[in-house]
Amino acid sequence: MSHVQMEIDFRRIDQENNIPFHEAKQKLAESRSIPFYVAQPVVYQPKSEYFTPFLQLMQVLQAYWENPLASLSCSKTMLLPHQVEAAMAVLQNAKSRMLIADEVGLGKTIEAGLILKELMLKNNYDRALICVPSPLVYQWQNELKEKLNEHFAVLTGKVFKKNPNFLLENPKVIVSIDLAKMPDKTELFLQQKYDIVVFDEAHRLRRDQNKITQAYHFADKICQHCLNEDGALLLLSATPFRGKLEEIYYLIRLIDPDLLGPLDEFLKQYGEDGNGNLKEVLAPVVIRRRKKDVGGFTERFAKTVKVTQTPAEANFYDLVTHYVLDEYNRALSKGNHLKSFVMLVYQKILDSSRYALLQALQRRELALKTLLKNTQDKVQEISYQYKIHKKLFTEEEWQTELEDLYENEEFIHEQEEVADPEEIKAEIKLIQNLINVGSALEKDSKLQVLKKSIRDLKKAGHEKIILFTQFTGTLRYLQQELKKQYRVVIFHGGMTAQEKEKAVETFFQDAEIFIATEAGGEGRNLQIASALINYDLPWSPLKLEQRIGRIHRYGQKRDVFIMNFATRDTVAEKVIDVLDKKIKIFENAFGESDTLLGML
Repeated sequence: MSHVQMEIDFRRIDQENNIPFHEAKQKLAESRSIPFYVAQPVVYQPKSEYFTPFLQLMQVLQAYWENPLASLSCSKTMLLPHQVEAAMAVLQNAKSRMLIADEVGLGKTIEAGLILKELMLKNNYDRALICVPSPLVYQWQNELKEKLNEHFAVLTGKVFKKNPNFLLENPKVIVSIDLAKMPDKTELFLQQKYDIVVFDEAHRLRRDQNKITQAYHFADKICQHCLNEDGALLLLSATPFRGKLEEIYYLIRLIDPDLLGPLDEFLKQYGEDGNGNLKEVLAPVVIRRRKKDVGGFTERFAKTVKVTQTPAEANFYDLVTHYVLDEYNRALSKGNHLKSFVMLVYQKILDSSRYALLQALQRRELALKTLLKNTQDKVQEISYQYKIHKKLFTEEEWQTELEDLYENEEFIHEQEEVADPEEIKAEIKLIQNLINVGSALEKDSKLQVLKKSIRDLKKAGHEKIILFTQFTGTLRYLQQELKKQYRVVIFHGGMTAQEKEKAVETFFQDAEIFIATEAGGEGRNLQIASALINYDLPWSPLKLEQRIGRIHRYGQKRDVFIMNFATRDTVAEKVIDVLDKKIKIFENAFGESDTLLGML
């Protein structure tokens, strides 16, 4: 005798009365406990009253509903176990509010998409907001559509102007954080309610004891006023902070305001002198996996390449460093924080390449001459000098290097400064001397070491190599020098979206060397290359990890080799020490990271 469990009692449900699905599901579950005995094995008979299309449909729906991840059946891509595991962890969290801090390349976008899809299916959520960096807006839209069959509308500045009701008409929206954080746009978002909010590259939501960025202010407002009480919040970042412990504190406050207690106690317990286990405390709201833990990824090897300067190069370096230090201190003594910050950037350019620095000095000479010409009354507003200084850099460099301190001009308008014509003339003369000394140098030791490193990598079988620098001037210089021997393509923030896509396509199809600024460090999948050279080092470990993550990710078939360049007896050597300390703080909070710097 066979024993079959069927939803026989479900025939009693009146289909015409439109019984709610949850009630139907409950009755269905009750009826499953009733055994149905037959004298012989059951053979599927479509005409049987016990196998009506409605009953079959309800069986399928129940199986679908009881699936821990119903959205798996909607996925159009091959999902990896760690991605499903992350989705399950968030869904089992009481409020589905977490920071996903998986290493770059583990597929946080897919994990977030799975969670989003599942919550929409299971909790009847229908309003979702995804905030991402500007370059990733359409990438997110395409991935959600192609891999998870989810359709999101993209909100741009032009759309805002054309349709003020866009947010009301579109329940599922992707927007760049740079647009959303604008005060007038923030007010429009605050009129909405959302079931799910996602912040990609959440390390951009920066706040510490002294400053709240507009991005953090926007996120805080959204979490407090727009996210439904039972709504989900996902923060995505492989590198959730730049090195300040309080940045972790404020990021976690978006998820759970009470978890870490008062800030002063938090810093005391988990700072350098504290003995608290921050990783353990964060465990309920943080998911962090390394490629080593997940498995299926190739190895990563990193090494620091030390460059020795010639005496003439070292002399030029010292002259520039003294100029930077003197002008920095003079600016600080007068309260001109903008100029002091510009001087710090010049020091970074010096560590990048002599060519880029000479270009920067030439631009500064021109800017100072313009300032001198317009300083007849001996008074200049800082706002005017802001515009002068901003012209010294590309838009990408300004964004990455200066906006950390000057996110908007309101701060700059707080001060005025007397511009002394004699001081300006003296600085112009000093700059002209530096340009003459630097231009007379014939050898570039760092470039020679780079060329040798590329030859060595080529001999080792690395057909394609990625080369990162922070500055467009260095990028142009390297392009000019390397294209004499190799097929080179460049990628930087000043390019249009179409130009960037074309550059990536060219690298995949033909080019041997891909030279990129930080614009190539976020969101791009470049695992066709297995070697990466950091020609200069960012002062933040998150940017370093973002760079490396472009090639050390799922789909990489070879072991990855990283070379970090640093010139001996320069600030670049000290940067390595600073990075090492910041990495240790990060590891105390989130666990060990894969190698970034390598042996010194």
